[in-house]
Amino acid sequence: MFFDLSYGVDIILMIRIMEYLKRSQVSTVSGLARALGISKRTASKYVRMMNVLGLLEVNVVGKAWYVRLGPKADAFTHLFSGLRPVEVIAR
Repeated sequence: MFFDLSYGVDIILMIRIMEYLKRSQVSTVSGLARALGISKRTASKYVRMMNVLGLLEVNVVGKAWYVRLGPKADAFTHLFSGLRPVEVIAR
């Protein structure tokens, strides 16, 4: 099982990762984490998970992980493109 109880948050973060990679083509995990404002540990967790799903391709050179979009990324983005985070409005 890839998703926990907050799978909507997981999918939204995956879409943010793929949107960033569409703009930059190739990135390292640390560059991805820096651009999205998440920790490197969280970024590497999602990169591993998305690699297993076929959404990303990972090339390891030394200690650096170079990440780019995989073959199933477009279908996944199209399927979940309408999903946006819920905004809580305090009264």
